[in-house]
Amino acid sequence: MVKKIEGMLSLADLSATKPFAWPALYAILLAAGLTGYLPYDQANFWLGIIAIVLYTRFPVAEKGGYRFLFAAIVFLGLYLLLPVKTLFFFALVSALLFSLEAISGRLHTAVIPVIFLMSPVANYIAEVFSFPVRLQLSHWAAKMLQFTGNEVVAKGNSISFNGALFDVDHACMGLSMLVSSLLMGLISIQLYEAKLNRRLPFIYLPLVLLYFILFNVAANLFRIICLVYFQIGPGTVMHEMVGLACWMLYGIIPSVWLVKTMVKQLGRFETVQPMAKFKLPVLRYYQFIQFGLVLLLSIFFKTQQGSGAKTVSASSQWVPANGYAIQSLPHGVTGYKNESSLIYVKSILGFYSTDHNPSICWRGSGYAFKRVRNAKRGNALMYMANLEKEGATLYTAWWYESGHHRTNNQFGWRWKSLKENREYRLVNITASSMQDLEQAINNWMVANSAVTSNNRIDE
Repeated sequence: MVKKIEGMLSLADLSATKPFAWPALYAILLAAGLTGYLPYDQANFWLGIIAIVLYTRFPVAEKGGYRFLFAAIVFLGLYLLLPVKTLFFFALVSALLFSLEAISGRLHTAVIPVIFLMSPVANYIAEVFSFPVRLQLSHWAAKMLQFTGNEVVAKGNSISFNGALFDVDHACMGLSMLVSSLLMGLISIQLYEAKLNRRLPFIYLPLVLLYFILFNVAANLFRIICLVYFQIGPGTVMHEMVGLACWMLYGIIPSVWLVKTMVKQLGRFETVQPMAKFKLPVLRYYQFIQFGLVLLLSIFFKTQQGSGAKTVSASSQWVPANGYAIQSLPHGVTGYKNESSLIYVKSILGFYSTDHNPSICWRGSGYAFKRVRNAKRGNALMYMANLEKEGATLYTAWWYESGHHRTNNQFGWRWKSLKENREYRLVNITASSMQDLEQAINNWMVANSAVTSNNRIDE
């Protein structure tokens, strides 16, 4: 039966003699099945494509394997339990890599972090988890600037330099540059391996990525110091030039030099040949497996599309503050509005879910985040910030809470959600004045007093 099916597939021009038929099919499924999800507009996505092409061009062994087939099946199983697009993305990409390994040979293991870094989830993590890093960098920069003899004070993500106030915004933090740096590090490994005919053992790969992270943080720290010391404001050519110069001088150049040294000194000598010099290997039952995998992917995607992702209405589970008009919004968001403040509540599906983060949503509406800082109100540790747009200023605060816990710590609430099976919601309160914001926060705390003060605040 298997041989008959393989024969039919061969007649359908889907055999391994047409080497890129299956990878092309998976690429079409990715583009068609994840429309609006793939970050075509981001440089990291295209850097990842370049890295995959390089790793496919220079395989580490002539014979492929089944590891990415198993990975695709595992991700499909997880997708059935947790229907989020990220898992389906990884399932499709794993299937694509399985088909590439079957025709090009065993790929470098570094292709695995490449896939993660080019995915939207990497950009989301870099965006959302940047707040505590940004605050810490502001503190370090202020401490170092104090050695210049000037009056320097760090206030949240703002630095007061001789009375002038500078904000360390998300662009200055450059965590998007961190993802780009890591991708460039993985690309540089492949380039130097091909040039020097050496293979860097996989055990050193985490060390390379760690070096790129540290150098990138150092580059951003020096960038902040230069911009504040020379009082270079945002939106200028010099601001961008200083940023790129620091990224290259303190981030990319030393990191790439280190990669070259590691490949040269620690890499095993091996003739690195391009795929064109290999015979195209075909795994046993290759066509049959591919046909079954494509069918399985299609069924899973159609099933999940039909059922839709689970959504939770915030208003159905939580008691709103009194005196607010209630509006149900898409994606499980509930809005509460009165004359002085606006509250958005987003129920979160689980520890694995995105959270409708205000740092992304408000910027998408054209607002700039200023004066971001940690704040404590009652038993809640929260973020506060100013939202500026066309000369107008709003004041906002946000945190995560369950029935017994409030925090702004991303790791904290996700860990409790996983460990204790707690449901969390994101609360974002915005007002036109700081006084109204404080009053709205107090009203919310009183109306939702079930979150008791007996719980430890996550520092």
